[in-house]
Amino acid sequence: MAIRSLILAAILFYIQQTESAPASPVCGLRPGYQTGRIVGGENAVRGQVPWQALIHEYKLFGLVSYAICGGVVIDPQWVLTAAHCTNKWRLITSYKVLMGDIRRSYLSALISSSRVTRSVDSTFMHPDFDATNLHNDIALIKLDEPVEYTRDLQPICLPTDDESFIGMDAMASGWGQVKYMNFDLPQVLQMVKVPIMDNGECERMYARAGYYQKLLPSQFCAGLQQGQKDACEGDSGGPLAVQKDDGRFVIAGIISNGINCAAPNLPGVYTNVSSFIPWILKTISEN
Repeated sequence: MAIRSLILAAILFYIQQTESAPASPVCGLRPGYQTGRIVGGENAVRGQVPWQALIHEYKLFGLVSYAICGGVVIDPQWVLTAAHCTNKWRLITSYKVLMGDIRRSYLSALISSSRVTRSVDSTFMHPDFDATNLHNDIALIKLDEPVEYTRDLQPICLPTDDESFIGMDAMASGWGQVKYMNFDLPQVLQMVKVPIMDNGECERMYARAGYYQKLLPSQFCAGLQQGQKDACEGDSGGPLAVQKDDGRFVIAGIISNGINCAAPNLPGVYTNVSSFIPWILKTISEN
């Protein structure tokens, strides 16, 4: 019995350390994930995207809840998302941000000690956001209380204000549709690897598909000419992350918009985060 008790105590200690061990506050690292492999279009595993957030909307005094967008943890009290995810928020509706868990369902919090939930204190849409064309599609969410970083919850690094990621492979992630107009949403966080392309190349692709697309320098596209890999409906506001040579991840883009999902010559359009670094830092410092 004494040996059995010691074994049980050791197991419980290991679980506790795995769930809640504090991690380094250095951004862009994945202390809960032991390999750098990125797999396109498959389930993420625990700790693989520790900066991923999920925004939930609550109605009828919290009796009805559903996910509306993704987000990206960049600071203990700040989350980046797309402006179109926040521009129609209702006064009689409450919003929460879920972090530290790869599962989509709010009910999974009952069996997940890694999940962290915070209410939204305030939101800051970019002042030049245009809902008609989704230009400047970026917003900041201030949480009501700071989070503590864990093995499953880490911030991603911000790029410099002149950093370019053209030609680099990037990782998009979210709980959105895995197929266009398929509303059977995944319960586990999905991730896909896509290359970032030059704006001129993207505009030419859209033209070949019969669409006019004029991109600003504060936008870029990521995807493949043949399609097959893309973000989709419900992924908006989530991260497009690039791993640097030092192993850390930087937030290159915010999932913004597109036509169809994973169709040929229609790559996804992303908000270019480096174009908004001065606004991000100014908004955080003033609030």
